[in-house]
Amino acid sequence: DPRTQRLVVWSWKSILTPLKEPTIAMEFREFDESFEQVGDVVKHNIPGACLNPHDIVLTDDHYIFFQPPLNLNPLPFLLGVKGAAQCISYDSTQNMYIHMVPRRRDVGAAKILETEGGFPIHHAVAYVKDRKTQLVTSGWISDKARTQLHNTAEKGILGSWESLSKGDFSEVPESSIFQYTIDMVTDKVSKEMLHKAQVDHPHTNPRFSQREARYIYFCASNPLLQDQVDPPQGFMQLDLRTSERKYHYCGQRSFTADLEIVPKSEAGATEKEDAIWLIANVFDASVQKTYFLILDGERFDEGPVAKVWLKHHIPHAIHGCWQHKCALDTAFLT
Repeated sequence: DPRTQRLVVWSWKSILTPLKEPTIAMEFREFDESFEQVGDVVKHNIPGACLNPHDIVLTDDHYIFFQPPLNLNPLPFLLGVKGAAQCISYDSTQNMYIHMVPRRRDVGAAKILETEGGFPIHHAVAYVKDRKTQLVTSGWISDKARTQLHNTAEKGILGSWESLSKGDFSEVPESSIFQYTIDMVTDKVSKEMLHKAQVDHPHTNPRFSQREARYIYFCASNPLLQDQVDPPQGFMQLDLRTSERKYHYCGQRSFTADLEIVPKSEAGATEKEDAIWLIANVFDASVQKTYFLILDGERFDEGPVAKVWLKHHIPHAIHGCWQHKCALDTAFLT
């Protein structure tokens, strides 16, 4: 949380009781810059959930996450005939729930809001404006994605890896960028698609977290291929005000995953929101190696500022984080 300079951590555990629906028990903790816990542990249960939330997002007052409609059949896993993910399926007949858990006692009770089904995965930013919470996220939310999840339910939530190994992405659900609007007075929820082509790992300038951000950045497939699912091969900057899109294509045999957004100046300095460096690892299959790509947010469409090659590859979908060296020295190296 850049406003309070706190590290927010959440944990979960499954509660399984014979003849009763499963429950996920969540706990939220916040730590200051000395890694001392601040405030109380916040507890929240998710009745009927068989899978923990994949991601959460913050506003000044709430921890927010989604509960997609999923079913679990553990018997094939216990018998050793299926993997765990193959035993979890999407239920297209059910709605989804948004959980808004208060960060402090004075905020009030938790809200659990029902809305149309979907499977949001990674969240970019959330903020409150005019008594409405705006949340930008990526995931399997579109009508097409939900149909794909329904059609491949017998293969598990991750679909068929056999077809992927053959280069067939037709069974991979479409992942898009959506904005949810939650009216904090009426509890009404609405959503709008912001970008359709296959995307993941949206981020914003961390200095603008919990604020009305203008730009988000994410890995994306070729934006010209709106009606088919392809692996991500580049990065995009999306202007939420104008809908302008700038795309950097990494190459025919290059593949992208998660990214980090690094502000150019120190905390507290006056800066433009797009004054950032985008840093990400890119796998180049033509040489079987990974390089770190650096893009300038203010000149996004001018191409890389630098490519830093490694002598090996980094496994796909590995996550990371950026921390300034001085903070690392203080926290870990002394």
